[in-house]
Amino acid sequence: MKKKIFSIIYVLAFGIGLKSQTCTTATNLPINGTLNINGVNVTASSTGDVEMYTSGLSTNPSCNLNSLSFLPNALWAGGNYETWSVTLNFDQPVNDVVFLIRGKSDSVITMDGTFNESFNFSSNSGGISITPINSCGFSTNSNTITRILGSTSGAFKIHASSGYQQLTINGPGGDAGSVLGVCSSSILGVDDINSNMKDDLVNIYPNPVQNNFTISSKDNLRSYEIFDESGRKVMSSSLKGNKQEVDISSLIKGNYIVSIETKQRKINKKISKN
Repeated sequence: MKKKIFSIIYVLAFGIGLKSQTCTTATNLPINGTLNINGVNVTASSTGDVEMYTSGLSTNPSCNLNSLSFLPNALWAGGNYETWSVTLNFDQPVNDVVFLIRGKSDSVITMDGTFNESFNFSSNSGGISITPINSCGFSTNSNTITRILGSTSGAFKIHASSGYQQLTINGPGGDAGSVLGVCSSSILGVDDINSNMKDDLVNIYPNPVQNNFTISSKDNLRSYEIFDESGRKVMSSSLKGNKQEVDISSLIKGNYIVSIETKQRKINKKISKN
């Protein structure tokens, strides 16, 4: 039985060129299975010491990180010093996935009495570089994040030279393991935020939006779906032609992802409703 003293890993996926975003509630990843997040299918497969943590969790502000809530039944990996591995497969290329790691207790140590619990990253697009965004108590080297102190928190951007469709995270485990989740509102495919594609194929305006926005495209439009910050689909409809107005007056203020399907491809756009 794992001890209820643990590190918490929280996953925020960002497309290329996006700035860090605030995520307040996670969407849980399955131990083995597929879920759709903002039009991107994410398939998780796990080996080793991976199970569900049945309680909901909340974080304390640390290292100036924003407070997050963790839903029940999140992935729990690497307790009792047992090795673990989680592989995420995306049906569209993504990049700059940002992981948040929160150390819960300074008693989370490895068998040799140190805090050197490590988190190793690899992708199907070659070498990984890790950039600390905001952290304390961690060190980074190449594709590895290492915990060097006790109660710690950090956010790290996981970057490859090109978009990846597979990302594997593994580690040797520790005294209590880690809980994993994903910030669904920030998962976008590489094509969605490629600046060369932005004005070339699909455009949304105005943005920010009050009640209505227009989708225009050089390609034939087929459909759209709108997802809220939790990844829940809140609107969808078919489209025709190259230009159409969308009424979102029924939606509350906030950030949304609009997944637009054209004859050629599917592209996601972020909008804000004022």
